[in-house]
Amino acid sequence: MRRVATPSCLFLLATRDGVDTVFDFQSGSDRLALSVDGVTSFADLEAVATDEGRLLSFDLGGGDSLRLFSTDLAELSEADYLFA
Repeated sequence: MRRVATPSCLFLLATRDGVDTVFDFQSGSDRLALSVDGVTSFADLEAVATDEGRLLSFDLGGGDSLRLFSTDLAELSEADYLFA
């Protein structure tokens, strides 16, 4: 997955998507919609997060992961996510 240059984006992620990468997620305008087994809340997502400076990784299990470049965990809020 790659970001398309628009004012705001909705990124869709699902179980068995593999590794998804977003290069310039903008908290407050972009959103991530997740339909991932075992991840049903922002707390679930925070529990699988690894903040490595300007790379934020989420190990979603089963070979699935989300990588947000140029994003820190502290920048994100529950409003940035939709859970299915």
